[in-house]
Amino acid sequence: MKPTTTRVVRIASSPSDGLLWVRSLIKSASTASSPSFSPSTPTPKSPAPVELPPRLATRNLLKSSIDLAKRTVERPQPLENAVNQSLKDLELARKPVVAFCGDSKSGLHDIVTALLEEPLSNDQTRRNALVGRFDAHGGNGVSQGTLRIRSSDSLDRTGDVLSLRSSWLSNHGFDLLEAPINSNTLSDLITADHIVLVTDNIRFSTQPSFASYIKILAHHPSLQIVLNRINKSTTAYQDEYTLASQIKSILEDETNAENREEISFKITAVSSNDALEAIDIFRSLENSSNTTATAKATSMEIYQAKHKASAISNLSSVLLSAVPPTGSPDHTPNDEFITQSRTGAFIASHVLASSQLSIDSARIELMDAERRVKNLKHLLETEVRDARREFFDSSSRTLGSSEPPAETPKDAGSGEDLLVVNDSLLKSRRDVDRVLERYIWWNLPWRIDDLQDEVVGAVAEHYAKDLTANVHFHSGRLSSLSEALSSESEKVVAFPLTSAFNSAILQNNLSQISRSSSLHVAPALLTPISSRQSQIISHLIPQLQSRAERVVASFYGLSFGSLGAAWASSPILLDIVGVETALGVGALGVATSLRFVLLRGWERAVKKWWEGWDRVGEGLGRDVKVAYDEQVIPQLTRKPDAAADGLQELVERRAKDVGEVEEELKGLTQTLGALQARIR
Repeated sequence: MKPTTTRVVRIASSPSDGLLWVRSLIKSASTASSPSFSPSTPTPKSPAPVELPPRLATRNLLKSSIDLAKRTVERPQPLENAVNQSLKDLELARKPVVAFCGDSKSGLHDIVTALLEEPLSNDQTRRNALVGRFDAHGGNGVSQGTLRIRSSDSLDRTGDVLSLRSSWLSNHGFDLLEAPINSNTLSDLITADHIVLVTDNIRFSTQPSFASYIKILAHHPSLQIVLNRINKSTTAYQDEYTLASQIKSILEDETNAENREEISFKITAVSSNDALEAIDIFRSLENSSNTTATAKATSMEIYQAKHKASAISNLSSVLLSAVPPTGSPDHTPNDEFITQSRTGAFIASHVLASSQLSIDSARIELMDAERRVKNLKHLLETEVRDARREFFDSSSRTLGSSEPPAETPKDAGSGEDLLVVNDSLLKSRRDVDRVLERYIWWNLPWRIDDLQDEVVGAVAEHYAKDLTANVHFHSGRLSSLSEALSSESEKVVAFPLTSAFNSAILQNNLSQISRSSSLHVAPALLTPISSRQSQIISHLIPQLQSRAERVVASFYGLSFGSLGAAWASSPILLDIVGVETALGVGALGVATSLRFVLLRGWERAVKKWWEGWDRVGEGLGRDVKVAYDEQVIPQLTRKPDAAADGLQELVERRAKDVGEVEEELKGLTQTLGALQARIR
C-alpha cells in the first residue's frame, strides 16, 4: 500500500478575516456599534529602540493591545481574560501544548488514544483510564469539555486533567489538550501552541462548526488538519485534495481579493481504525503464549501493514517538526519562550483584530452620521429654496384669482424672484387707477373734496391684496414644511443608546427649540405690507390731495383773473367789436385757462403720485424680501440647523478620536508584524 503523506496547503486569504472570534469569544466581546474611544496620551519619542527578548516583547504587545481594546471594544472582558491567561503563561517556561479538536464521529478520541497507547505496557488500569477517560464525565464516550492530558509517573484524574505515564508525551515534550468542536472550547484552543483540527473523509468540511473554526484558526501560527480516513473507497491523495479544495473555497468566500496574504497549513491523512486494529493485534501477540512462530510472523506482518496504513507515525513526525521538544537539537536556550511567545502573539492578533472590527464599525457609523448631516443640509437647502421660489414667484392664479397675472414691465421690480410682489402691486395700481380716472380735468373742481377719501378707500382695499392673500396661503404651507423639517431633524439625531452620536444634550437642545419657538410667518410678512400701505395713506395721498387743491386754486385764480381782465377791457372792446364779441373773448379766456391749468396741473399731480407709488412699491419688495430672509427663514431653519451643526460637531470630534486610535492600532500592528517575523 502506498504510504500516506502530509499535504501542505497554501491558500491566499485576507490577513484580517481569519482573526475573528467565534461564538464564545467574538460574540461576548463583539464590537459595539459605537465603541467609546478615548485615545491614549501620546508618549514622547524615545531614542533608538532596544530590541527586547521575544517574551518581554510579547508581554508588552499584549498589554498595549488589551489597553487599546478596553477603549474600543464594548465588552472586552473575554479578551482581557485571554490576555491575562497569556501573560500568566509567559511568566514561566512550560511545555508546549498541542490541542486536538473534533467531534466523536470524526474519530478524535480514537486518534488521541492511538497516539497515547503503549502496546508494550501491561498496565490495564492505565489503559482503562485512557480508553474510558470520558465515560464517567460526558457519557457514551463523548467529551463535553476540554481535557488536558499530561505525562506523569503516577496515574491521576483530577477534574479535567488526566495524568498518566506516556512515553509518547515524554518523548515529544508537550502536554495534550483534547477538545470537542464547539463554541465553549474555542478559548482553550486559541491559547494552545499547536492546533490539530480533526475531520473525516465522509463529511470533510461539512462537520458541524468546522467551517467557522477553519475561518477563525486559519491564521494560527501552528495549525494542522488531520483527515481521518473512515471510508476507504478513495485514496488518501484524493481525500486530501477534496478537503483542501473545500477549505480553499471556505476561506476565499471570506477573503478580500484586493488584500490577501498566503495562509499555509498541513493536511495529514490518517486512519484511526487501522491504528487501533494494529494495537489490538500487537497486544494479542504479546498476550498469546500458544501461538506458533508462523502465526506470530503473520500477525506481525498484519500489524506492520495496519500500522503503516494508519499513518499515525507520520502524524507524530509532523507534530515533532511543528513543536520541537525541549532539549532536542532543534531547541536552543534562546527558544525557551518562543513557542509561548508565538501563542501570545496570536492572542494579541485576535485582540487587535477585535479592535480593528470595532474601528471599522465606528468608521461605518461615522460615515452614516456624516451622510445624515449632508442629507439634512441638502434637504434644508432644497426645501428653503423651493419654498422661497414658490412664495415669490407664484402667480395670482395659484391663489384662486379669476384675473390673469398682470404683465410685469421689464424695468419693474428688483428681480424675477419678486414676481408675486410686482404682480400684486401692478394689480393694485390698476385698481387705484380706476378711481383716479373718475377725476377728469373738467370735474375736478367740484369733486376735489372727495378725492382723498376715495383714494384712501381704494388703497386700503386693493393695495397688495394678492400679496396679502399669498402670505396667508403660504403660511400654512410653511408651517407644514416646518413640522416636516422638525421631524426630519429629530430622525437625523436619533441613534441607538450605545452609539457615540446619541447625545442627550443635543436632543434636549432640539426639544427646547421646539417648545420655545413656533413659526410666525404671516405677522413677519404682513408688517411690511401694512407699513407701506400706511406710508401711502399718510404721505402720498395727502400730497396728491394737496397738489390737486393747488391745481384747483390756480384754476380759480386764473379764471377770475381772466374775467377781470375781460371786464376791465370791456369798454375798449365794446367800442371796437361790440358787446357780443367782447363777451365771447372773455369766455374764451376763461375756458382756455380752465383747460390749461386743470389738465396740465392734474396730469403733473397724478404723475408725481405714481412716482411716489413706484418708490413705495420698490421699498415694499425690499422689505418683504428682507422679512422673509431674516425672519421667516431663520424660524424655518433654526431646529434643522441646530441638529446639523450639533451632529457635525459630534462627527468632527468622533473622527478625531477614531483617527488617533487608528494610528495607535497601526503602530501596534506593525509591532506585531515585527514580532511575528522574529519568532516565526
